[in-house]
Amino acid sequence: MLLTKLPEDQKEALLKYPWVLFFDGKEWISLFPWMKDIQVHEGHDLYSFLPEKYASADRWILQYLKGDQEILKHIGPDGDDTAGVLFVRFVEENLRKQGLSLSDVGIHRTPLKKQFSSWKDFPHPTIQSQPQIYNSLDAIPQIYAWMRIDINSRQNPKKSISRTFPVPFFNTGVSSIRFASNGNNQTLFALLAGRDFSLIQLDSSDRVIDISIQVEFCLGTRSLAQKQTFWIEKGTSAALCSHFGGDSPKITSQYYEQFKDEKDEKKKLLALLSFVGASYFEKCSRSTNILAALHKVNPTVPFGFGLAKLSPDLSKGPFRGEEDLVLPQVDMFLFHVGPVPLAASSVWHQEMHTARTGFEALSLIDGSSNEHQILREIFKDDYAVSTVKLLQLAHLEQQKQGLEGQGFLTLTPANFEAANKNPESAQSQFFSNLKDFNLSDLKTASPWQWNMRNRLM
Repeated sequence: MLLTKLPEDQKEALLKYPWVLFFDGKEWISLFPWMKDIQVHEGHDLYSFLPEKYASADRWILQYLKGDQEILKHIGPDGDDTAGVLFVRFVEENLRKQGLSLSDVGIHRTPLKKQFSSWKDFPHPTIQSQPQIYNSLDAIPQIYAWMRIDINSRQNPKKSISRTFPVPFFNTGVSSIRFASNGNNQTLFALLAGRDFSLIQLDSSDRVIDISIQVEFCLGTRSLAQKQTFWIEKGTSAALCSHFGGDSPKITSQYYEQFKDEKDEKKKLLALLSFVGASYFEKCSRSTNILAALHKVNPTVPFGFGLAKLSPDLSKGPFRGEEDLVLPQVDMFLFHVGPVPLAASSVWHQEMHTARTGFEALSLIDGSSNEHQILREIFKDDYAVSTVKLLQLAHLEQQKQGLEGQGFLTLTPANFEAANKNPESAQSQFFSNLKDFNLSDLKTASPWQWNMRNRLM
Protein backbone atom coordinates (compact mmCIF):
# COMPACT_ATOMS: atom_id res chain seq x y z
CA MET A 1 0.00 0.00 0.00
CA LEU A 2 3.05 2.29 0.29
CA LEU A 3 2.43 5.51 -1.72
CA THR A 4 -0.66 4.12 -3.45
CA LYS A 5 -2.69 6.91 -5.03
CA LEU A 6 -6.43 7.22 -4.58
CA PRO A 7 -8.62 8.23 -7.53
CA GLU A 8 -8.91 12.01 -7.88
CA ASP A 9 -12.54 12.09 -6.71
CA GLN A 10 -11.82 10.00 -3.58
CA LYS A 11 -10.59 11.66 -0.41
CA GLU A 12 -10.21 8.66 1.88
CA ALA A 13 -10.36 4.87 1.87
CA LEU A 14 -11.17 2.19 4.41
CA LEU A 15 -8.23 -0.14 4.89
CA LYS A 16 -8.91 -3.63 6.20
CA TYR A 17 -5.65 -4.91 7.61
CA PRO A 18 -4.60 -7.37 10.33
CA TRP A 19 -2.39 -5.97 13.06
CA VAL A 20 -0.78 -7.09 16.29
CA LEU A 21 -2.25 -6.12 19.65
CA PHE A 22 -0.42 -6.31 22.96
CA PHE A 23 -2.36 -6.70 26.24
CA ASP A 24 -0.52 -5.23 29.21
CA GLY A 25 -3.02 -6.56 31.76
CA LYS A 26 -5.21 -3.48 31.62
CA GLU A 27 -5.69 -2.46 28.00
CA TRP A 28 -5.03 -3.55 24.43
CA ILE A 29 -2.20 -1.64 22.67
CA SER A 30 -1.76 -1.57 18.86
CA LEU A 31 1.79 -2.40 17.80
CA PHE A 32 1.69 -2.92 14.03
CA PRO A 33 1.80 -1.39 11.46
CA TRP A 34 1.09 1.99 13.01
CA MET A 35 4.54 2.47 14.54
CA LYS A 36 6.27 2.34 11.13
CA ASP A 37 7.40 5.57 9.52
CA ILE A 38 9.27 5.22 6.22
CA GLN A 39 10.83 8.00 4.17
CA VAL A 40 10.91 7.28 0.42
CA HIS A 41 13.17 9.05 -2.06
CA GLU A 42 12.71 8.65 -5.82
CA GLY A 43 15.76 9.06 -8.04
CA HIS A 44 16.21 9.06 -11.81
CA ASP A 45 15.12 6.24 -14.12
CA LEU A 46 17.91 3.69 -14.37
CA TYR A 47 18.20 2.91 -18.08
CA SER A 48 18.34 6.54 -19.24
CA PHE A 49 21.95 6.59 -17.96
CA LEU A 50 23.14 3.38 -19.64
CA PRO A 51 24.64 3.13 -23.15
CA GLU A 52 22.12 2.30 -25.90
CA LYS A 53 23.51 -1.23 -26.24
CA TYR A 54 22.49 -1.96 -22.62
CA ALA A 55 19.52 0.42 -22.23
CA SER A 56 16.94 -2.18 -21.15
CA ALA A 57 16.92 -5.36 -19.09
CA ASP A 58 16.61 -7.55 -22.20
CA ARG A 59 19.54 -5.84 -23.93
CA TRP A 60 21.77 -6.14 -20.87
CA ILE A 61 20.83 -9.81 -20.38
CA LEU A 62 21.64 -10.64 -24.01
CA GLN A 63 25.10 -9.08 -23.70
CA TYR A 64 25.64 -10.90 -20.40
CA LEU A 65 24.80 -14.25 -22.00
CA LYS A 66 27.13 -13.42 -24.91
CA GLY A 67 30.01 -12.77 -22.52
CA ASP A 68 30.38 -9.04 -23.21
CA GLN A 69 33.70 -7.91 -21.73
CA GLU A 70 32.22 -4.59 -20.61
CA ILE A 71 30.13 -6.69 -18.22
CA LEU A 72 32.51 -9.54 -17.37
CA LYS A 73 35.36 -7.17 -16.48
CA HIS A 74 33.49 -6.51 -13.24
CA ILE A 75 34.08 -10.08 -11.98
CA GLY A 76 36.06 -9.69 -8.75
CA PRO A 77 38.76 -11.84 -7.12
CA ASP A 78 36.04 -14.10 -5.68
CA GLY A 79 35.02 -15.14 -9.21
CA ASP A 80 31.37 -14.21 -8.63
CA ASP A 81 29.89 -13.83 -12.14
CA THR A 82 26.22 -13.84 -11.14
CA ALA A 83 23.90 -11.51 -13.04
CA GLY A 84 22.76 -9.45 -10.06
CA VAL A 85 26.28 -8.68 -8.84
CA LEU A 86 27.60 -7.79 -12.31
CA PHE A 87 24.53 -5.70 -13.17
CA VAL A 88 24.96 -3.52 -10.08
CA ARG A 89 28.69 -3.07 -10.70
CA PHE A 90 28.05 -2.27 -14.38
CA VAL A 91 25.44 0.34 -13.43
CA GLU A 92 27.74 1.83 -10.79
CA GLU A 93 30.54 2.29 -13.32
CA ASN A 94 28.32 4.02 -15.88
CA LEU A 95 26.77 6.30 -13.25
CA ARG A 96 30.19 7.22 -11.90
CA LYS A 97 31.26 8.38 -15.38
CA GLN A 98 28.37 10.87 -15.22
CA GLY A 99 29.09 12.06 -11.70
CA LEU A 100 26.28 9.99 -10.18
CA SER A 101 25.94 7.05 -7.80
CA LEU A 102 23.40 4.31 -7.07
CA SER A 103 21.64 6.63 -4.62
CA ASP A 104 20.72 8.88 -7.56
CA VAL A 105 18.59 6.26 -9.38
CA GLY A 106 15.68 4.03 -8.38
CA ILE A 107 13.89 4.36 -5.06
CA HIS A 108 15.33 4.32 -1.57
CA ARG A 109 13.38 3.61 1.62
CA THR A 110 14.67 4.75 4.99
CA PRO A 111 12.89 3.70 8.21
CA LEU A 112 12.73 6.69 10.52
CA LYS A 113 13.11 6.16 14.25
CA LYS A 114 10.35 7.73 16.30
CA GLN A 115 10.50 8.02 20.06
CA PHE A 116 7.47 8.08 22.36
CA SER A 117 7.39 8.56 26.11
CA SER A 118 4.24 6.49 26.67
CA TRP A 119 1.96 3.98 24.98
CA LYS A 120 -0.72 6.64 24.62
CA ASP A 121 1.53 8.64 22.30
CA PHE A 122 1.48 5.89 19.65
CA PRO A 123 -0.78 6.54 16.63
CA HIS A 124 -3.90 4.38 16.83
CA PRO A 125 -6.08 2.91 14.09
CA THR A 126 -9.75 3.72 13.88
CA ILE A 127 -11.74 0.54 14.55
CA GLN A 128 -15.25 0.61 13.07
CA SER A 129 -16.46 -2.62 14.66
CA GLN A 130 -15.56 -4.89 17.55
CA PRO A 131 -12.34 -6.73 16.57
CA GLN A 132 -12.26 -10.51 16.64
CA ILE A 133 -9.36 -11.73 18.77
CA TYR A 134 -7.69 -15.14 18.41
CA ASN A 135 -5.42 -16.67 21.03
CA SER A 136 -3.70 -18.85 18.42
CA LEU A 137 -3.21 -18.61 14.67
CA ASP A 138 -4.05 -22.32 14.46
CA ALA A 139 -7.66 -21.26 15.01
CA ILE A 140 -7.59 -19.52 11.60
CA PRO A 141 -6.40 -22.23 9.15
CA GLN A 142 -7.45 -20.16 6.12
CA ILE A 143 -4.64 -17.66 6.75
CA TYR A 144 -1.94 -20.26 6.05
CA ALA A 145 -0.32 -20.99 2.75
CA TRP A 146 -0.30 -24.74 2.05
CA MET A 147 2.34 -26.87 0.39
CA ARG A 148 1.59 -30.24 -1.15
CA ILE A 149 4.48 -32.58 -1.98
CA ASP A 150 4.04 -35.61 -4.27
CA ILE A 151 6.98 -38.02 -4.68
CA ASN A 152 6.72 -40.93 -7.10
CA SER A 153 8.67 -43.23 -9.40
CA ARG A 154 8.37 -41.97 -12.97
CA GLN A 155 8.46 -45.54 -14.29
CA ASN A 156 5.96 -46.83 -11.68
CA PRO A 157 3.79 -43.87 -10.60
CA LYS A 158 1.82 -45.94 -8.09
CA LYS A 159 4.92 -46.07 -5.93
CA SER A 160 4.30 -42.69 -4.35
CA ILE A 161 4.10 -40.45 -1.28
CA SER A 162 1.74 -37.48 -1.01
CA ARG A 163 1.68 -35.06 1.92
CA THR A 164 0.20 -31.59 2.56
CA PHE A 165 1.49 -29.18 5.22
CA PRO A 166 0.99 -25.55 6.24
CA VAL A 167 3.94 -23.69 4.74
CA PRO A 168 5.24 -22.45 8.16
CA PHE A 169 6.06 -26.07 9.03
CA PHE A 170 8.96 -25.89 6.56
CA ASN A 171 10.69 -23.26 8.70
CA THR A 172 11.21 -25.73 11.51
CA GLY A 173 13.46 -28.49 10.23
CA VAL A 174 15.22 -30.33 7.42
CA SER A 175 13.13 -31.86 4.63
CA SER A 176 15.02 -34.46 2.68
CA ILE A 177 15.09 -37.50 0.41
CA ARG A 178 17.71 -40.24 0.56
CA PHE A 179 18.13 -43.83 -0.59
CA ALA A 180 19.44 -47.01 1.00
CA SER A 181 20.51 -50.07 -1.04
CA ASN A 182 19.49 -53.63 -0.29
CA GLY A 183 20.94 -55.86 -2.97
CA ASN A 184 19.30 -54.97 -6.28
CA ASN A 185 16.50 -53.10 -4.51
CA GLN A 186 16.48 -49.71 -2.81
CA THR A 187 14.37 -47.89 -0.25
CA LEU A 188 13.51 -44.22 -0.65
CA PHE A 189 13.27 -42.34 2.66
CA ALA A 190 11.46 -38.99 2.76
CA LEU A 191 11.58 -36.68 5.77
CA LEU A 192 9.15 -33.82 5.17
CA ALA A 193 8.98 -30.64 7.28
CA GLY A 194 10.77 -32.49 10.07
CA ARG A 195 7.46 -34.20 10.95
CA ASP A 196 6.78 -37.03 8.57
CA PHE A 197 8.97 -40.04 7.82
CA SER A 198 7.86 -42.14 4.84
CA LEU A 199 9.40 -44.68 2.49
CA ILE A 200 8.93 -46.25 -0.94
CA GLN A 201 10.30 -49.65 -1.95
CA LEU A 202 12.02 -49.51 -5.37
CA ASP A 203 13.50 -52.10 -7.70
CA SER A 204 15.68 -52.11 -10.82
CA SER A 205 12.80 -50.88 -13.02
CA ASP A 206 12.66 -47.58 -11.11
CA ARG A 207 15.22 -45.12 -12.45
CA VAL A 208 13.87 -41.56 -12.00
CA ILE A 209 11.99 -40.02 -9.07
CA ASP A 210 9.62 -37.09 -9.76
CA ILE A 211 9.02 -34.55 -6.98
CA SER A 212 6.02 -32.27 -7.50
CA ILE A 213 5.58 -29.26 -5.20
CA GLN A 214 2.39 -27.20 -5.22
CA VAL A 215 1.89 -24.10 -3.09
CA GLU A 216 -1.48 -22.41 -2.55
CA PHE A 217 -1.79 -19.07 -0.76
CA CYS A 218 -3.79 -15.85 -0.60
CA LEU A 219 -2.38 -12.47 -1.58
CA GLY A 220 -4.88 -9.80 -0.65
CA THR A 221 -8.17 -10.91 -2.18
CA ARG A 222 -6.47 -13.18 -4.72
CA SER A 223 -6.09 -16.93 -4.25
CA LEU A 224 -2.94 -18.12 -6.03
CA ALA A 225 -1.33 -21.47 -6.70
CA GLN A 226 1.94 -22.53 -8.28
CA LYS A 227 3.16 -26.00 -9.14
CA GLN A 228 6.64 -27.11 -10.14
CA THR A 229 8.01 -30.58 -10.81
CA PHE A 230 11.63 -31.55 -10.14
CA TRP A 231 13.30 -34.90 -10.72
CA ILE A 232 16.29 -36.83 -9.38
CA GLU A 233 18.13 -39.98 -10.39
CA LYS A 234 17.55 -42.93 -8.11
CA GLY A 235 20.24 -42.86 -5.41
CA THR A 236 20.44 -39.08 -5.10
CA SER A 237 20.45 -37.47 -1.65
CA ALA A 238 18.50 -34.19 -1.72
CA ALA A 239 17.33 -31.50 0.66
CA LEU A 240 13.95 -29.92 -0.14
CA CYS A 241 14.61 -26.23 0.42
CA SER A 242 12.06 -23.45 0.90
CA HIS A 243 12.26 -19.68 1.02
CA PHE A 244 9.58 -17.20 2.10
CA GLY A 245 10.97 -13.81 1.08
CA GLY A 246 13.52 -11.39 2.48
CA ASP A 247 17.18 -11.83 3.39
CA SER A 248 17.64 -14.78 5.70
CA PRO A 249 21.15 -14.79 7.27
CA LYS A 250 19.76 -16.14 10.56
CA ILE A 251 18.22 -19.13 8.81
CA THR A 252 21.45 -19.73 6.90
CA SER A 253 23.40 -19.61 10.17
CA GLN A 254 20.93 -21.99 11.77
CA TYR A 255 21.47 -24.61 9.05
CA TYR A 256 25.23 -24.13 9.24
CA GLU A 257 25.18 -24.78 13.00
CA GLN A 258 23.08 -27.92 12.45
CA PHE A 259 25.63 -29.14 9.91
CA LYS A 260 28.59 -28.32 12.15
CA ASP A 261 27.09 -29.99 15.25
CA GLU A 262 25.62 -33.10 13.59
CA LYS A 263 27.55 -36.31 14.38
CA ASP A 264 25.59 -38.82 12.29
CA GLU A 265 27.15 -38.85 8.78
CA LYS A 266 23.87 -39.40 6.92
CA LYS A 267 22.16 -36.54 8.76
CA LYS A 268 25.27 -34.37 8.41
CA LEU A 269 25.14 -34.69 4.62
CA LEU A 270 21.48 -33.64 4.52
CA ALA A 271 22.21 -30.73 6.89
CA LEU A 272 24.96 -29.62 4.51
CA LEU A 273 22.54 -29.68 1.57
CA SER A 274 19.98 -27.68 3.57
CA PHE A 275 22.71 -25.11 4.28
CA VAL A 276 23.46 -24.95 0.53
CA GLY A 277 19.80 -24.20 -0.20
CA ALA A 278 19.54 -21.53 2.50
CA SER A 279 22.77 -19.88 1.26
CA TYR A 280 21.43 -19.86 -2.30
CA PHE A 281 18.17 -18.15 -1.32
CA GLU A 282 20.01 -15.60 0.83
CA LYS A 283 22.24 -14.64 -2.12
CA CYS A 284 19.23 -14.32 -4.43
CA SER A 285 17.32 -12.23 -1.88
CA ARG A 286 20.11 -9.67 -1.56
CA SER A 287 20.24 -9.20 -5.34
CA THR A 288 16.44 -9.15 -5.64
CA ASN A 289 16.14 -6.28 -3.16
CA ILE A 290 18.78 -4.20 -4.96
CA LEU A 291 17.33 -4.90 -8.42
CA ALA A 292 13.83 -4.01 -7.22
CA ALA A 293 15.02 -0.69 -5.78
CA LEU A 294 16.88 0.20 -8.98
CA HIS A 295 13.73 -0.53 -11.05
CA LYS A 296 11.41 1.34 -8.64
CA VAL A 297 9.27 -1.72 -7.92
CA ASN A 298 8.56 -3.81 -4.84
CA PRO A 299 10.19 -7.25 -4.61
CA THR A 300 7.59 -9.84 -5.59
CA VAL A 301 8.92 -13.24 -4.52
CA PRO A 302 6.47 -14.59 -1.92
CA PHE A 303 8.27 -17.92 -1.91
CA GLY A 304 10.86 -20.11 -3.55
CA PHE A 305 11.59 -23.81 -3.33
CA GLY A 306 13.75 -26.47 -4.92
CA LEU A 307 16.42 -29.10 -4.38
CA ALA A 308 20.03 -29.04 -3.24
CA LYS A 309 21.41 -32.48 -4.03
CA LEU A 310 24.33 -34.85 -4.39
CA SER A 311 23.86 -37.33 -7.24
CA PRO A 312 25.67 -40.58 -8.03
CA ASP A 313 27.79 -40.92 -11.15
CA LEU A 314 25.72 -43.63 -12.83
CA SER A 315 28.19 -43.86 -15.72
CA LYS A 316 30.28 -45.97 -13.33
CA GLY A 317 27.48 -48.45 -12.68
CA PRO A 318 24.34 -48.79 -10.54
CA PHE A 319 24.07 -46.91 -7.26
CA ARG A 320 25.67 -48.85 -4.41
CA GLY A 321 25.65 -46.42 -1.49
CA GLU A 322 26.40 -42.91 -0.32
CA GLU A 323 30.04 -43.28 -1.31
CA ASP A 324 28.83 -42.87 -4.90
CA LEU A 325 27.43 -39.36 -4.27
CA VAL A 326 29.93 -37.17 -6.09
CA LEU A 327 27.94 -34.72 -8.28
CA PRO A 328 26.62 -31.61 -6.47
CA GLN A 329 23.59 -29.91 -8.07
CA VAL A 330 21.18 -27.10 -7.26
CA ASP A 331 17.74 -26.88 -8.88
CA MET A 332 15.62 -24.00 -7.58
CA PHE A 333 12.42 -22.18 -8.52
CA LEU A 334 11.47 -18.63 -7.49
CA PHE A 335 7.83 -17.69 -7.94
CA HIS A 336 7.21 -14.06 -8.90
CA VAL A 337 3.75 -12.58 -8.52
CA GLY A 338 2.81 -9.15 -9.82
CA PRO A 339 1.17 -6.46 -7.73
CA VAL A 340 -2.57 -6.07 -7.29
CA PRO A 341 -3.85 -3.90 -10.19
CA LEU A 342 -4.56 -0.36 -8.99
CA ALA A 343 -7.44 1.87 -10.04
CA ALA A 344 -5.08 4.84 -10.14
CA SER A 345 -1.68 5.28 -11.75
CA SER A 346 1.58 4.77 -9.88
CA VAL A 347 3.30 7.64 -8.13
CA TRP A 348 6.60 6.83 -9.86
CA HIS A 349 7.55 8.75 -12.99
CA GLN A 350 8.01 5.70 -15.23
CA GLU A 351 6.03 3.07 -17.12
CA MET A 352 5.46 0.37 -14.49
CA HIS A 353 4.87 -2.65 -16.72
CA THR A 354 8.26 -2.23 -18.39
CA ALA A 355 9.97 -1.65 -15.05
CA ARG A 356 8.44 -4.76 -13.49
CA THR A 357 9.13 -7.09 -16.42
CA GLY A 358 12.71 -5.83 -16.54
CA PHE A 359 13.16 -6.47 -12.83
CA GLU A 360 11.65 -9.95 -13.05
CA ALA A 361 13.77 -10.89 -16.10
CA LEU A 362 16.97 -9.88 -14.31
CA SER A 363 15.87 -11.70 -11.12
CA LEU A 364 15.25 -14.85 -13.15
CA ILE A 365 18.70 -14.71 -14.76
CA ASP A 366 20.32 -13.92 -11.43
CA GLY A 367 18.58 -16.89 -9.78
CA SER A 368 19.90 -19.22 -12.48
CA SER A 369 23.46 -17.87 -12.29
CA ASN A 370 23.47 -18.31 -8.51
CA GLU A 371 22.89 -22.04 -9.02
CA HIS A 372 26.38 -22.52 -10.43
CA GLN A 373 27.94 -19.88 -8.16
CA ILE A 374 26.81 -21.51 -4.91
CA LEU A 375 28.33 -24.83 -6.07
CA ARG A 376 31.61 -23.08 -6.78
CA GLU A 377 31.69 -21.46 -3.35
CA ILE A 378 30.70 -24.43 -1.19
CA PHE A 379 31.91 -27.48 -3.18
CA LYS A 380 34.82 -25.73 -4.97
CA ASP A 381 33.40 -27.03 -8.23
CA ASP A 382 35.03 -24.93 -10.97
CA TYR A 383 32.99 -26.73 -13.64
CA ALA A 384 29.56 -26.15 -12.10
CA VAL A 385 26.86 -25.30 -14.64
CA SER A 386 23.45 -23.68 -14.62
CA THR A 387 21.05 -22.77 -17.40
CA VAL A 388 22.78 -19.39 -17.68
CA LYS A 389 26.22 -21.00 -17.79
CA LEU A 390 25.09 -23.45 -20.50
CA LEU A 391 23.81 -20.55 -22.64
CA GLN A 392 27.11 -18.72 -22.21
CA LEU A 393 29.08 -21.85 -23.16
CA ALA A 394 26.83 -22.41 -26.19
CA HIS A 395 27.61 -18.89 -27.41
CA LEU A 396 31.35 -19.44 -26.96
CA GLU A 397 31.13 -22.67 -28.96
CA GLN A 398 29.19 -20.87 -31.71
CA GLN A 399 31.96 -18.29 -31.95
CA LYS A 400 34.72 -20.93 -32.01
CA GLN A 401 33.04 -22.62 -34.98
CA GLY A 402 32.59 -19.31 -36.79
CA LEU A 403 28.83 -19.79 -37.07
CA GLU A 404 26.12 -17.12 -37.24
CA GLY A 405 23.70 -16.50 -34.41
CA GLN A 406 23.98 -16.57 -30.65
CA GLY A 407 24.31 -20.31 -30.13
CA PHE A 408 20.95 -20.50 -28.37
CA LEU A 409 17.31 -19.80 -29.24
CA THR A 410 15.31 -16.96 -27.78
CA LEU A 411 11.76 -18.27 -27.39
CA THR A 412 8.80 -15.96 -26.90
CA PRO A 413 5.13 -16.97 -26.45
CA ALA A 414 4.50 -16.04 -30.09
CA ASN A 415 7.33 -17.95 -31.79
CA PHE A 416 6.97 -20.91 -29.40
CA GLU A 417 3.25 -21.26 -30.17
CA ALA A 418 4.05 -21.16 -33.90
CA ALA A 419 6.81 -23.75 -33.46
CA ASN A 420 4.48 -26.00 -31.50
CA LYS A 421 1.86 -25.96 -34.26
CA ASN A 422 4.09 -26.01 -37.35
CA PRO A 423 7.88 -26.21 -36.79
CA GLU A 424 8.76 -25.88 -40.49
CA SER A 425 6.71 -22.71 -40.93
CA ALA A 426 7.97 -21.23 -37.63
CA GLN A 427 11.57 -21.88 -38.63
CA SER A 428 11.23 -19.99 -41.91
CA GLN A 429 9.39 -17.14 -40.16
CA PHE A 430 11.41 -16.69 -36.97
CA PHE A 431 14.74 -18.54 -37.39
CA SER A 432 15.49 -18.21 -41.12
CA ASN A 433 19.06 -17.06 -40.38
CA LEU A 434 19.93 -20.46 -38.85
CA LYS A 435 20.75 -22.46 -41.96
CA ASP A 436 21.91 -25.69 -40.28
CA PHE A 437 19.17 -25.78 -37.64
CA ASN A 438 16.10 -28.03 -37.70
CA LEU A 439 13.34 -27.02 -35.26
CA SER A 440 11.47 -30.30 -35.80
CA ASP A 441 14.52 -32.27 -34.62
CA LEU A 442 14.70 -30.19 -31.44
CA LYS A 443 11.07 -30.90 -30.62
CA THR A 444 11.56 -34.64 -31.25
CA ALA A 445 14.88 -34.94 -29.40
CA SER A 446 13.69 -33.24 -26.19
CA PRO A 447 9.98 -34.04 -25.78
CA TRP A 448 9.94 -33.75 -21.97
CA GLN A 449 11.63 -30.32 -21.97
CA TRP A 450 9.44 -29.18 -24.86
CA ASN A 451 6.24 -30.18 -23.05
CA MET A 452 7.39 -28.43 -19.86
CA ARG A 453 8.10 -25.28 -21.89
CA ASN A 454 4.63 -25.59 -23.41
CA ARG A 455 3.03 -25.63 -19.95
CA LEU A 456 5.02 -22.58 -18.81
CA MET A 457 4.22 -20.54 -21.93
